[in-house]
Amino acid sequence: MKKIVGVGLILFSSIVLGACGNSNSNSDTPKETTTASSTMVSLEFSSSVEKKTNLLSNDSAFGKIADNVPDGESIEVQGKQDYSTNFNANFWAGVNLNFYRVSVVKTTAVKDYSDNQYNGFVAVHYNIDNTQQDVSISPNQATIVTDYGEQVDDGGAFNYDSWDGDFMKGTKKDGWGIYPLSKLPDASSIKSLRLKI
Repeated sequence: MKKIVGVGLILFSSIVLGACGNSNSNSDTPKETTTASSTMVSLEFSSSVEKKTNLLSNDSAFGKIADNVPDGESIEVQGKQDYSTNFNANFWAGVNLNFYRVSVVKTTAVKDYSDNQYNGFVAVHYNIDNTQQDVSISPNQATIVTDYGEQVDDGGAFNYDSWDGDFMKGTKKDGWGIYPLSKLPDASSIKSLRLKI
């Protein structure tokens, strides 16, 4: 009985597949074929998906900047450079200020709400460990100077980690200071950075 059912299924499958595969050359209906144009569509789709990943809003370090500017969702990343640093500053007794990562991003034109135009950003990751005394520190309001000569006096609206101010004894905090650049030649053009907090 099992052999008869098996042979019946094979015979039925052959008839169905044969009917699907039968082509009538005299038919007026156009045939569906895979052509080079369908491959092209597939490639174009892949390119557009890749382009969307280059949006600033999708970047892990700089994505929140897009929320602070008009048309932020359309800003594209043209280049990015990450640097590991190991700079420790002990300007105050018992307060350790560490910079352990700097990221630079070159973007398409960015206009803030005051119509200032920028073409990139530098982000400095700060880590503060206050073990002895109360201090007031404002990394988001730091002045930075790039090695190509651009000075930024304040990150302003681009800072999304709001952690400036008073740090009481025993406080440990970390966050990003974001500084807009208007003359950035390329993401890899910054080799040194001067900070004044």
